[in-house]
Amino acid sequence: MAGSTLSDTITFGITLGSAAYPSPLTITQTGAIAPSANAATGLYATISAGYVLNRGSVTGGIGQTGSAAANGATGGFGVDLASGSLTNDGLLTGGGGGTGGAGYVDSLAAVVPGGNGGTGGAGVDLTGGSLTSDGTIIGGAGGVGGDTPDDAIGGGGRGGTGGAGVVLVAGSLTNNGTITGGIGGSAGANGAAHGINGNSGAGVYVLDGSLTNAGTISGGSPYLGGIGGSDGGVGVVFASGGTLTDAGVIEGGTSALGGPVPDAIYFGSGTSRLILDPGASFNGAVVADAAVGNVLELADPATAGTIAGLGNSIIGFGTIAFDPGASWFVTGNETGIAAGQTIDGFAAGDTIELTGFVETGYTYTSGGLVLSGTGGAMETIGIQGAFTTGDFTVSSSGGNSLVELGPACFAAGTRIATERGEVAVEALAVGDRVRVLLGNAPAPIIWIGRRTVDCVRHPKPAQVWPVRVRAGAFGPGRPHRDPFLSPDHAVYLNEVLIPVRHLLTGASIAQVPVDAVTYYHIELPEHDVVLAEGLPTESYLETGDRANFATGGVVVRQFPDFTALLWEARGCAPLIVTGPQLAAARRLVAAIAQARDNAPSRAVA
Repeated sequence: MAGSTLSDTITFGITLGSAAYPSPLTITQTGAIAPSANAATGLYATISAGYVLNRGSVTGGIGQTGSAAANGATGGFGVDLASGSLTNDGLLTGGGGGTGGAGYVDSLAAVVPGGNGGTGGAGVDLTGGSLTSDGTIIGGAGGVGGDTPDDAIGGGGRGGTGGAGVVLVAGSLTNNGTITGGIGGSAGANGAAHGINGNSGAGVYVLDGSLTNAGTISGGSPYLGGIGGSDGGVGVVFASGGTLTDAGVIEGGTSALGGPVPDAIYFGSGTSRLILDPGASFNGAVVADAAVGNVLELADPATAGTIAGLGNSIIGFGTIAFDPGASWFVTGNETGIAAGQTIDGFAAGDTIELTGFVETGYTYTSGGLVLSGTGGAMETIGIQGAFTTGDFTVSSSGGNSLVELGPACFAAGTRIATERGEVAVEALAVGDRVRVLLGNAPAPIIWIGRRTVDCVRHPKPAQVWPVRVRAGAFGPGRPHRDPFLSPDHAVYLNEVLIPVRHLLTGASIAQVPVDAVTYYHIELPEHDVVLAEGLPTESYLETGDRANFATGGVVVRQFPDFTALLWEARGCAPLIVTGPQLAAARRLVAAIAQARDNAPSRAVA
C-alpha cells in the first residue's frame, strides 16, 4: 500500500484506512485536521498494523452548545487510537467543551440557571496500540458555563473541566515532548454570585497500560478570570493501575487560589509502579496509597541518581526497590523510609539518608537495619537481604543519619610490603605472600578485587575521593611514603582499627579530589594487618560482596560508595568509630602534625 499524505487543512475528521486516507498516513507540517462538526474526533485509527506520522496538527471538534439551560457537550478527541501506532512530531489537541445553555425565566416566573460548560476532549484517547510523541499534546479547554438571569439566586453555570492531554486506557505511551491538560472553563455570568470556574485537566489520565516519560507532563492551568475558584490539573493520575517510567519532568498545574501546587502524580486504588531514572523531577507531590502497596523502583545502571522528599513530597509507597547495578542517594524522613516500607536491592553504591534522626548505634536483624538514637529512640529501615551488621556503615551528618554499604580499599600506586619487598597493589597477584603484623608468617593472597570509580558523576564525590596519608603522619616511618586509601579503609593504631575518614586533619591526612580512581583490595586466609607504605592497615574481610569488584579490569558498577567498612565479629581487632580511643588517636595525629609544622628548618651549608 502506497499510503497517503495530507498537506492541506481539512475541516472534517478522518478514519485511517479509509479509501481517501490509507495507511501509512503522513501529515506534513502544512497539514491540519480541524473538524468543524460538533464533538467530532480529528483522527480515528483502528488498523492493527496502521501507522500515522503527524508533523502538522490534529484537533478535535468543539462540543455542542447546550440548549436552553442544558449543559454543553464534551469536546471531541484529537486522536482516538485503538490500534496500530502513531508518531507525533507536531500538535495534537482535544476539542473544547461546549458552552452551557443560557438560563431563563420559565412560564411560572421561576428562574432556571444556565447550564454547565462541557468537558474538554482529550488530546489523545489511547485504547490500544502505541503512541510516541516528540511534539505537543494538549487537552481541550473546558466549556464556558451558561449565563443566568440577573435575578437568579445562584451564579452562572459552572465552567467545564479541561480535558486530559492523554487518556491511557491500554497500550503504551512514550513522551519525549510536552503533554499538557486542558484549561478549565470560565463560569457563566450574572446572578447573585459568580459561578464556579471549571477545574483543569490532567496531563495524562491512566486507567491501565504503560507510560514512559523523558519530556514534560503538566496538569492544565486553571482559568483565572472572575471570582470563582478552580485548581490546576494533576500531572499524572492513576485511576486504577499502570506503570510509569520517568526520566523527565512531571508537574501539577498552578492553583488559581494561591494554594499548593496540585499533585505531580496521584495514585488511585489500583497497584501501580513508578520507575525513576536519574534526571526525573517533580513539581507537586507524588501521592501513593499506602494501603495498596505501590512500588517505587529506582532504575538505570548507567547514571547515578538522587531522590529527596520521601515521606514529605513523595508519600505512600510500600516498597522501595533499587535495581541491580543502579546507584542512588535517597533522602527521606521516618514516614517515607522507616515506617514499615520494604527496601529491596540495596547494595554498595546506594545511600539512604534518614532525616531528623541522629544515630548512636545500629544492628541488622532479619527485619531490617535497626538504628538507635538519643533518649532510647529507635528506627527500623526495612532493608532486605543476606546482610550482617558489619556490612553497614551508619554515620551522622547535620542531624541526619547516612546508611551505606561498600568495601574499603587501596588506591592504585600504593605499595604493599611483601616477602620480596614493597610492590604496588595493582602489580600483586594471587599467591604472592605479604607481610602481616598479627600473623606468625607472611600470608598468601587468595583473592584480589579491583574497582574503577567515576567520581565526577557520583552524587556525593567526597564519599569516594581517596585519602592521602602524608609520610610520618603517625610517627617516623608510619608511613614512610604517602599511601592513598578509600575513606573507610581502617588504620591499625594502638591495637584497634579506625577508618581513616575519622582521622582527617585537612593537612597530614586529607582527601584528594580526583575525577576517577581505581581501588584494589587483597584478601588473605584470615583478616589481618598489612603494611601500606609502612602504615599498618587492614586486609579485605569477605562478607559476601565480591561482586562489588571486578577481577579482570571490568567495572562491575560504575558508581560505588566506598564508605562502608566490612567488619564485624571476624575482624582481627576491635573497630572504633567513636569514644576515647578515637579521641586519643586524633590527638596523636594532631600533635605530630603540629610538631612537624613547628620544627625549625635546617640551614643548608
